[in-house]
Amino acid sequence: MDYDLTRLGSREFEHLTQALAIRVIGNGVSIFGDGRDGGREAVFHGRIAFPDPDPSGPWNGYGVLQSKFRLRPLGTKSDTTWFLSEIRRELRKWGDHISARAKSGKLPEYLVLATNVVLSSVADSGGIDRVEEYIKELVAKYNLPLRGWKVWHYDQIRTFLDLYPEVRQPYEALVTSGDVLAQVRNTLQLLDNQKPQAAVDATLSEDSDVVDGIFSTKTAKLLELHHELHDTPATATFFKTILGKAFKAQGASFESNPTDPFSITVKGQRWILKATQEKTRGDVFLSKLSETRRLREVQTSEECAKYVRSHLAGEMEKFDRIILLRSEERFRGFTYRLMEIPKNLLECAIEQVDATKFRKGRFTFFGDFEHPHTRTRLLTMRCDQSVEKIGVTIPTRYCIQHASWLVRPSFTTG
Repeated sequence: MDYDLTRLGSREFEHLTQALAIRVIGNGVSIFGDGRDGGREAVFHGRIAFPDPDPSGPWNGYGVLQSKFRLRPLGTKSDTTWFLSEIRRELRKWGDHISARAKSGKLPEYLVLATNVVLSSVADSGGIDRVEEYIKELVAKYNLPLRGWKVWHYDQIRTFLDLYPEVRQPYEALVTSGDVLAQVRNTLQLLDNQKPQAAVDATLSEDSDVVDGIFSTKTAKLLELHHELHDTPATATFFKTILGKAFKAQGASFESNPTDPFSITVKGQRWILKATQEKTRGDVFLSKLSETRRLREVQTSEECAKYVRSHLAGEMEKFDRIILLRSEERFRGFTYRLMEIPKNLLECAIEQVDATKFRKGRFTFFGDFEHPHTRTRLLTMRCDQSVEKIGVTIPTRYCIQHASWLVRPSFTTG
């Protein structure tokens, strides 16, 4: 969900980041009030449960939270330049041994920088990578003892606010319709304790290597909670939340990719997460298998085939599995299916790519591909130049079924 953080103002944004620090880092965070704080909105000491997971393990030492609020963001490029200058100004003060800050305070070993500006995730040239490299340069230039740092830019804070509604709800500017509905629901429950709750029936595939009974039960509870508040299917963001909590309950390793919110590592495997709402039960429609601006340059079927084959071959190397949460709205509820689109079938289709496979529409190239054994339709590929996406439609019979949940929300029961 999007939030207009500029409505908070500098002071409330600082308070918000302090509250997030306590929620994300832990209760050991010490908060500084208004006034001169020596470049610190909050500090923490010793071993903490953050970041987790992380290749280097949780932090253990003295850390500082700094909040950087821009009243009128102007756009990604301008905002990134502004944020870089703010970082330079702060780290230079710590690096200047005769400055009041360096003399009066201990130099941090860890740093969390929180800002309301948006940073681009484009590899190498995007704002996230530029900030990361710039901090490394300044740490070396000023010989600072920083051993680790994290940047909580707009999209990271947005994700935190989705995950921790108890942090955002005290701020009027961030209250969502879901928060209002939750309050209404709680009030109605006080008036009518006999109101029926959402009911969930779970079915677990016996040969699934992805989930177990603990996972299935945890997911059922989260879906039940979702449909106590909403009459629409769970979104891709909520899907990721479901998976994270369910895998942790199952005892499996689960790591998020900070540059791609729907790329995760589970049990050492790289997964791409997708969510789709279907109206037909025979096919799965994946609108974005890949996204690429160069698709606009393609003019002929020959060019399309050549580009798709080379581009998707590279994309296949970025992940091991595509896991999909497929939702269907029914008369008396919703059905969710945890499915997997087999990577080997996608690779099989890519091997078949040639100019004869594609036909040209107005802004789209279409291609049908055969199953290598049955010679029936394996999938249809759609190269949509208007939105710069390559999508596929694949029959459900070719997908791996891991689990399913039938949800009967309270508004359809009783």
